Amino acid sequence: MESGFIRLLRTVLPVHDLRQCVLQLAAGWQEVTGSQFALVAVARPAEDRLVAAVCKTGSPAHFLDGEALPVQGFNYEEVLPALANRADVSSTGELIETAIAFGDPAEAIGGVLLFAEAGLPQDVGTDELAKASGLLLRQAIALEQTSEDIADTLRPDPSRLEALAEFAAGAGHEINNPLATISGRVQMLLKDEQDPERRVALQTIGGQALRIRDMIGDVMVFARPPKPEPVQLDLVDVLGSVLASFQERATQQGCTIEIEADGAVAIWADRVQLSVVISGLIENSLDALGEGGPIFITARSCSETRRAILSVADNGPGLSEIDRRHLFDPFYSGRQAGRGLGFGLSKCWRIVSNHGGRIEVDCGSNPAVCFRVLWPADG
Repeated sequence: MESGFIRLLRTVLPVHDLRQCVLQLAAGWQEVTGSQFALVAVARPAEDRLVAAVCKTGSPAHFLDGEALPVQGFNYEEVLPALANRADVSSTGELIETAIAFGDPAEAIGGVLLFAEAGLPQDVGTDELAKASGLLLRQAIALEQTSEDIADTLRPDPSRLEALAEFAAGAGHEINNPLATISGRVQMLLKDEQDPERRVALQTIGGQALRIRDMIGDVMVFARPPKPEPVQLDLVDVLGSVLASFQERATQQGCTIEIEADGAVAIWADRVQLSVVISGLIENSLDALGEGGPIFITARSCSETRRAILSVADNGPGLSEIDRRHLFDPFYSGRQAGRGLGFGLSKCWRIVSNHGGRIEVDCGSNPAVCFRVLWPADG
């Protein structure tokens, strides 16, 4: 079976954080090649600095002292062994090392150093992996250097959504009153009705009334959500709880859900409402993928902005121009194109906004779409 790392590289999902990209690559090369160690490093453009990470069998990938080890340019044959001699990976011992450049060795922006007992397996396509790794790194560098107002990043229009919320609140209240009357009368009629066909007809009416009630419930949550009661939580822990409820559906669809996280990720949130946001984003990706494919979820902390960052990405059918304009609208559904939840994404926006966070969407020319939530890490 194709590994998650290969699928990630083939999808070339948008990765805004160069550090996270290097961490993913280190873990991926270690997994695919079966090496005991995999060390990945990349030169940050316009700075004589390195971004590097190492992954060891049985251990999560970790970063090497932030942006440590000043260098003059990037020579992967010199830089990677120098990093390998650090205390972080000094236990490589007698393992065979293999250095691979990402791109032309004379102009490499990065590379990987692998340590294995017997070298690399013959069937590992290192050329293809190195090329894909280089593409992913270059994209991460480009996105990291670009301003936040890039054309391929969508953000909800708060003023427009607030106006829709006011309408939804009024409409929901007006619809609920006659709906309660219909539902009540159906229950009264069912008590004395003996005719089987009439009972079926009444039960259908009652069932549809309950369906409308649930839809109105979504309207009201969007328009007037409960006030959040935030506490300090671990985003990774909440992710695990929510994912458990989607495993059966994902398996039936032939979808895989893969998580990359920096250990525990502190977040200041109402646990129930945070779970609603995570569920909405995962369900959106499952709807988009349809018959199968990978969903990549990342959770990390950003100490500089004191935020937790949650990303949910997939390589479904992408977003049409209409989807881009109406993605967060509460009365819009893009299900015909395989994406859209009606109220799902609008509820996500409302909950994130009420917590003082932000939600945005990366969608470039390829089908990959990445929803990113920036959420306060403390109160």
